[in-house]
Amino acid sequence: MSMNPFLHPRNPYRTPPDFNALAKEEPEFRKVAKTELSGKVSVNFEDRQAVRVLTTVLLKRDFGLEVGKPLLYGHAQHPYSAVPCPLCRCSSLP
Repeated sequence: MSMNPFLHPRNPYRTPPDFNALAKEEPEFRKVAKTELSGKVSVNFEDRQAVRVLTTVLLKRDFGLEVGKPLLYGHAQHPYSAVPCPLCRCSSLP
């Protein structure tokens, strides 16, 4: 099931990432992720720091991009799923 039907069809985050696997792979993400009693890992999307860490980790893992603090610590904070949209749109141009 799609997380957001308005995302570009080639956006890799139309399906949410596996937070359990991400917490095992990335110690920085593990610090901000919440583990429930059932073992499921989740993210508090109202916590700006957690969203920043998630976005940074996903951009590095999925696109090889090392994003510095000035880009992610400004006033405009986009959810991780919206970040690849401009990349997908540009790659769709003829």
